Amino acid sequence: MENGINEMKPREMKESRLRTQAETCMRILSGTLDAVLKKRLPADHFLSGCFRNDRRLGSRDRRLIGEMVFSVFRWFGFLRNAFGKEMEGGFSRRALSLCLLGASALEGHVPETCRIWLENVSLPEEQFRNLFDIDNELERFRIFATLAGSEYAPEFVHALPEWAHAELVHPFDLRFYRFLQSRPPMWLRAQTDDVSGLLALLAAQGLHALPHAQVTAALSIREARVNLHTIEAFRKGWMEVQDLSSQCIGLACMPNPGEIWHDACSGGGGKSLQLASLMHRRGIVIATDIREQKLSELKKRAACADFPNIRTETWNTEVNGEKKSNLCSGVLVDAPCGSSGRWRRNPEARWTAKREQLESLSRTQLEILDQASRRVRSGGVLVYATCSMFRRENHDVVNAFLETHGEFHLEPFPNPLTGERNEGTQQIMPWDGDCDASFAARMRRN
Repeated sequence: MENGINEMKPREMKESRLRTQAETCMRILSGTLDAVLKKRLPADHFLSGCFRNDRRLGSRDRRLIGEMVFSVFRWFGFLRNAFGKEMEGGFSRRALSLCLLGASALEGHVPETCRIWLENVSLPEEQFRNLFDIDNELERFRIFATLAGSEYAPEFVHALPEWAHAELVHPFDLRFYRFLQSRPPMWLRAQTDDVSGLLALLAAQGLHALPHAQVTAALSIREARVNLHTIEAFRKGWMEVQDLSSQCIGLACMPNPGEIWHDACSGGGGKSLQLASLMHRRGIVIATDIREQKLSELKKRAACADFPNIRTETWNTEVNGEKKSNLCSGVLVDAPCGSSGRWRRNPEARWTAKREQLESLSRTQLEILDQASRRVRSGGVLVYATCSMFRRENHDVVNAFLETHGEFHLEPFPNPLTGERNEGTQQIMPWDGDCDASFAARMRRN
């Protein structure tokens, strides 16, 4: 009898842990849905707060919760179409379970916790697991929805809000869908000339990075499960987290050592650091932003990486007015935008973005471009960039600017990913380099 009790204990403990994990995942998913859809908070920031505040969550718990929450947002268009009635008035246990199970079916992944969620929707586990014999994820989901009482027939275009399709610079075809619904790698930018040495250091820490064939400083990591802040190379500023498409914007600037460049909307300063690095720490990079907190962050990063040529200024009309006109060899305007180019990495943003925001954003982008262009000296370069896939924020803004600024013209430059010469604009899409999307236009002042 005693031996029987001892044999039961491990199984009971495992069952208890599994149920706790499943319940915690549902609870945090519910909070994240509320934070994103009602309060418009970024999902990753909300999740980070949840993990900080609950020290009981181990690395496996955090990994499962993070993966499942982002899977739900990645496939939210399909889940909402199938189970919208279940979501009315809030997310019940059944609605949350349907979302988690539906996302698992679409991802092709069956976590152990599915058994607990299946109990909440009264579906046999064997019946659910049989779905994974089907290769096509939309067919798997269609059958799952039918089993759950929904007659929804999924179509791949439901991966985006309906209004977004008409705004895209590229038709939303199956290739577009496949990349948008896949998880992107982490991209690093080597901030040292010894890239091979950096690769060896990362490998010793369990991070197996692959250098890009064309962009030698760009390193991709598919499975990044190490805290970068614990890695010496990161703490010493030998590398930065920067997506490949973002690195292409800095490369479109093509700054030369000794020049004066202005990063007009620097934010945390990723591109300011890249410009300073491309200039081999010679010359000046003036970084401006309306948020002093971001500039303070940049100062720390610049000091850590030992960049002596980065200066910071708060963006305002006096700083960027006539007193400092015609000052710079080049100006980069990485304009605030709807960030649709990051929808692969931040899938929740698809469902909080609104079409009407594009009109006000495009006006703001044009105003900033007009103000920043005054700093470009005669013969200097002006680069306009966004992390957007929408023509209204990209080509339309550049065309509107050129119509009223005859002193500027588009200047062809090589695409950093291919080396092929373009006509003065580059639109990077996810399939171009397994990355985010971005846009850049390079203009020369007459």
